[in-house]
Amino acid sequence: MRADENKYVLRRANALSGCEVIKLVAAHDGRFVYGGAISGLLVGEVEEQWDSFALVEYPSNAAFQAMIVSEECERIVQDRVAGLVGQLDIRVQPFLTR
Repeated sequence: MRADENKYVLRRANALSGCEVIKLVAAHDGRFVYGGAISGLLVGEVEEQWDSFALVEYPSNAAFQAMIVSEECERIVQDRVAGLVGQLDIRVQPFLTR
């Protein structure tokens, strides 16, 4: 498979699993705050630029933990891994608020 074909396959798999993730997050009272395509890196260096990101908020750490151990999440993760080269889940404790 050519590199451009592989990128298409990965993006399609990611998009398909992403629809399921949106439902799963909502079912655990989470919400997508912001997301989009990454158009460039302003500061720093990375080996390979990522193509998209999403910022998701959960009502509590317990809600997030309940989601990631759910049977539905286990099912989705298998499909999602096929669409990702890499993924980071970063927990943030807010210090700036609106």
